[in-house]
Amino acid sequence: MGRKTAEEVTKDPIPDDVVLDGKVAAEELKKDPIPEDVVMSILLKLPIKSILRFRKTLHLPPPRSYARIATTLLGIGYDPRTDDYKVARVVRLGSSAERPFVFQSYSLNSGSWNENVDFFSRSLENEEALRDITLYRHDNQAIVNGAIHWLLYRKGKINIERYINSALPLPGHNKVFALSFNLSNESFGEIMLPECFDDRRKAVTDRSFSVFKDSLSVNVINCGLSSGRCLCEIWVMNQYDVRESWAIKYQIEMLHIARPVVHRSNGEILIAGYSWSRLVSFDPQKPRIRDTGLELSIDGYAEHFVESLALLDKSN
Repeated sequence: MGRKTAEEVTKDPIPDDVVLDGKVAAEELKKDPIPEDVVMSILLKLPIKSILRFRKTLHLPPPRSYARIATTLLGIGYDPRTDDYKVARVVRLGSSAERPFVFQSYSLNSGSWNENVDFFSRSLENEEALRDITLYRHDNQAIVNGAIHWLLYRKGKINIERYINSALPLPGHNKVFALSFNLSNESFGEIMLPECFDDRRKAVTDRSFSVFKDSLSVNVINCGLSSGRCLCEIWVMNQYDVRESWAIKYQIEMLHIARPVVHRSNGEILIAGYSWSRLVSFDPQKPRIRDTGLELSIDGYAEHFVESLALLDKSN
């Protein structure tokens, strides 16, 4: 029997057991289901957008509140060991508080907050030293090597809040350190910053964290009062937790104080707070600064967008 033409095929009668609404097909799948590994193999090859029905947001329950909160740090990250998304919150209480710091963490899997008031004690010689630590004004995080990183300051005898809340250069750069929070074992550590922070003669107007190709990077900005221009040095830690591996990657001349927030895959750097509120893109190869047409203040937050099938309303 020869091959049928397209016209002959379309004229073939539809079998009685084929229903256009798919009910019969569904019943047949129940009798002889497709193996789960085959289904997962197919789904993993499909673009996420093709199998999403809707987008969902999650409103977290409020953590325990405290009176006289001075400032807070926030961070969010993914723990591959437990397949869990976690929100971390470091709270700096008033100087008169018995415990100056409180750490709170939210687990998407458990749907609840945990709290720890002694999280610094294991890494410092005495609890009194905690009162000499303050948080910085930029609530920016950097997630590298399975840990969230923030910048903190040891005040010593200097009233660092006076500098943090003004445009004055920050003194005592070696008093700056990086606090790390490991998402898997929920432990804290300290990362040493570049040697440029040891030079107390070097005036620094601003500093912040970012991530460069899965490596921790720190942005050091110095604005000259006479020239009216700002120079931003981007230091990259090429080997995690090895201080000697810090190296300058870029030097960016800017007309305004601003903060690098995202290093894009095409090599461009997104900078927030340029000319007070603009989000601009810097191309190191040109070099030139381009206005994106978007607004983001220097205190704003930006991160790479990653599609996910994580379930926000119940455990994964």
